[in-house]
Amino acid sequence: TGVGAPVAPGAITGAAAIGLTNRRRAIAALRAGEDRVHLALPTPVSPPDFDSVADDTCLSPPAGTPGPSTLLAAAQRKAAAACYSRPGSVFGAQAAALLHEAVGGGALTLGGQRGFFFLYDLLSGAITLSLLGGGGGG
Repeated sequence: TGVGAPVAPGAITGAAAIGLTNRRRAIAALRAGEDRVHLALPTPVSPPDFDSVADDTCLSPPAGTPGPSTLLAAAQRKAAAACYSRPGSVFGAQAAALLHEAVGGGALTLGGQRGFFFLYDLLSGAITLSLLGGGGGG
């Protein structure tokens, strides 16, 4: 099809058809010397609704990784820290069990039930902890 070739009816649809109709109306109004032209408006484009997406990727572990995701694990650590209760004075085997629980992963971390609050109480002297004997130093 060349320039000026006839177009089959129904070959132009949608926004292109509305644009072509508006051009024809504008040219006809200019030729007739009219001040106003009634133009057709295309159907408004609605933006995507981002709130309707059900994205649970933050709650599922990354592919090939066992265990909870980092966000879920962090929320569990925070919840465990909120349940902290000061152990009081502990001696001997009880003190060893408490330290083993606190350093279970090989290092004393700031998260979990025996995390920051336990470390703070231990370093500030609020907890009396003695491995050798009953009531000595911390």
